[in-house]
Amino acid sequence: MNIDWTKAPKGATHFVISAEHRIASGWYQQDGVKMRDLAREGEYAFRIDDLHEGRMLRLVPRIEPWNGEGLPPVGTVCELRAHKLTEWSAAKIEFAYRNVIVWDWIGEPSINGLCTAYSHNVELRPIRTAEQIAAEEREAAICAMMEVCSELPCRQSCEDLYEAGYRKQVRP
Repeated sequence: MNIDWTKAPKGATHFVISAEHRIASGWYQQDGVKMRDLAREGEYAFRIDDLHEGRMLRLVPRIEPWNGEGLPPVGTVCELRAHKLTEWSAAKIEFAYRNVIVWDWIGEPSINGLCTAYSHNVELRPIRTAEQIAAEEREAAICAMMEVCSELPCRQSCEDLYEAGYRKQVRP
C-alpha cells in the first residue's frame, strides 16, 4: 500500500492500517505512548505499548525528508557520486547501515543491478532544486567571467553583467 502523505491532516505522525473492528485505518497522531485518531478530533484510540504480534495493526510512521546529513533512509532518491571519479547521478538507496550503502542508479541503462560501496567512498546529497542548479550555474559563469578579464574586475561588475543577460558565446 502506497500512502500519500500530501493528504495527511496537520499533526499526523502515522498512518495506521488496521484489520481490527474497534480501530479504523487512517491518520493518527502520536502523543507519548498514546495514539490519537485524527478523524475523530484526536480521540484516544490505543497505546503503542499495547501492540504485540497478535494485534492486527500496522503503524506506518511519517518519514521526514533527508536533509543531507548522515546516511539517507532506505527508499530515498538522492544524488550520488561514487569514488569521486564519476559525475553526480540520481540514485535510489536500497540499503544503508553503519558504513555500507547499496543503491540502484536511476536512468542509467548501462549499469544493470545494484551497486555497493563503503559509505566513506561515496558522496551523497539531496536532489537539487531548479533554484539551486541555477545558482550554481550563475556562480560558475561569474567565476569564468572574472578569470577571462585581463585586469582584476570587480565581482559586482561581473554579477551585474550576468544579470543583464551577457553570456559567453561559442564561436562557430
